[in-house]
Amino acid sequence: MADEMEDKLVLRMRRMLGEWLAREDWEPRQLIDWLQGYDLPPVGHDEEPYLWLLRGLPIANERHQAETRLACRVAKVLEGKPDKSSPGTRPDEVLYNLFMLAAGLGCPHQLTNPLYEIFERGVLKGKWLGVDLRQALQAALILNQLDNRLQPVWESMVERGEHDFLPGNEYDGLEGLRLMPESEATLGEPALDAIGKALRNMASHLNQEPDRRQQFRSLIAKVLETYPGRPSWNIDLVQQADKYQWPVWAVECLPSLYIPLKDQLCESDRAMVWHYILACVPESHKYEVITELCEGYVLDVKMSEEVSNFVQFIAPVFEQARLNNPYSSDRSVIAVVAGAMSQVELLATIQDAHEAITAIRQARRRILGRAGVEPDLDALGEAIQKIAEWCESERNREYRARILIKAAIQIYPMLDLKRQAKERRWPSSAVALLKKVA
Repeated sequence: MADEMEDKLVLRMRRMLGEWLAREDWEPRQLIDWLQGYDLPPVGHDEEPYLWLLRGLPIANERHQAETRLACRVAKVLEGKPDKSSPGTRPDEVLYNLFMLAAGLGCPHQLTNPLYEIFERGVLKGKWLGVDLRQALQAALILNQLDNRLQPVWESMVERGEHDFLPGNEYDGLEGLRLMPESEATLGEPALDAIGKALRNMASHLNQEPDRRQQFRSLIAKVLETYPGRPSWNIDLVQQADKYQWPVWAVECLPSLYIPLKDQLCESDRAMVWHYILACVPESHKYEVITELCEGYVLDVKMSEEVSNFVQFIAPVFEQARLNNPYSSDRSVIAVVAGAMSQVELLATIQDAHEAITAIRQARRRILGRAGVEPDLDALGEAIQKIAEWCESERNREYRARILIKAAIQIYPMLDLKRQAKERRWPSSAVALLKKVA
């Protein structure tokens, strides 16, 4: 019943707004009255008027035209300098709802200039229901950007956590830069350099946080969600991390550190690769380093087909381990890398890839010896389980499972395989072999 009543009220608002938008002899007074709650459907005071105006816009094909017409009329009210003239009987309510309506419309061609003029005057003050009106103006500015004129404002917030007039912090600044085009001609495209620099500064703010990796990954994910379908994002982000010298832990939060590239000039495969992955490549498998990025943590390399196939085979193990690491410390990365190396060593063992086994084992011991840490044993137990399940599907599964268990015992004498088998419910054939071998 309540939903039916709300639907009727929305239809009523849609009819009222549609009739007003259709009039050529409209007056700003009607919009101002709506913005302070007059003449709206009888819905009480639980929701602000701007929400009902947005609900009153038509859906489907007619919406864009209606949004544009409403944005033009909002712009007309903004051009009347409402920050100085105090419109309506409750001017703070009018201004709050006016700015929030502008934010909800998101029509930069109509709203950028009048909003910017209010910002430039710098006289706006007041609150509505405890919310600073400058905060509402800030939301409208962020969501109605036609070019990069506000870049110094957003950068000030990101770098200092504040601005002299607007009340934003570093997260608001990043929001501004995330949604800011470099120019009107590039509207709808990311301002890569501004975003790359801002993410570097955000990494500095997060550096001492215990969940810095999770927070930084969330910031990157939000940027990617803003511009979905952009095919070059992984390359763009590595290049920005290199250009603005992100800290190593922030580089390790990138969505991909194995990025195949198309090289039209030679027959070799080419990719950007995390240096830990390349550390596992056998010495006889040659590759050429074209460029070192991010202080050598990511390498742009040309590879033979043999090396490319090997890297492509082991890279997903490293990528999953890296992206699943919740811990902030550098030692935690060494641990997950060692675990990934151990997993690919097991994979190489059951496939009798002796040269790869030697290379991976040497790389693992070198990294662990240098850092003095041990891999995550539970993660290793999970890796062994996955490989055991894979062995179960092979025709020579008993042979491969036997090799797997012997290798696991040799590599991880500290790992309680019987407990892992019981808790993780290994395949019965692997459990039977474990009893014989162990």
